[in-house]
Amino acid sequence: MTWLIIVLHVLVNNSGATWGEALEKYPDEAWSKLLTLNVQRVFTLTQKLVPMLEKGSKRDGVGRVINVSHTLYALV
Repeated sequence: MTWLIIVLHVLVNNSGATWGEALEKYPDEAWSKLLTLNVQRVFTLTQKLVPMLEKGSKRDGVGRVINVSHTLYALV
């Protein structure tokens, strides 16, 4: 019998989006969408993958989460 054990050693969350409006024109709907994408989805994905990260860390003592976010946006 062959067993497949799925482990995860490193999770890289790379999420970053912006609406592209000036603060005074920024709609509430856009803010909610950005928080959902840039914070809530990253948290949910990480939370769901914790069991796989724990399995990976038991094999070699390493389980890492790297969060990266970038948006190129200039405020004028």
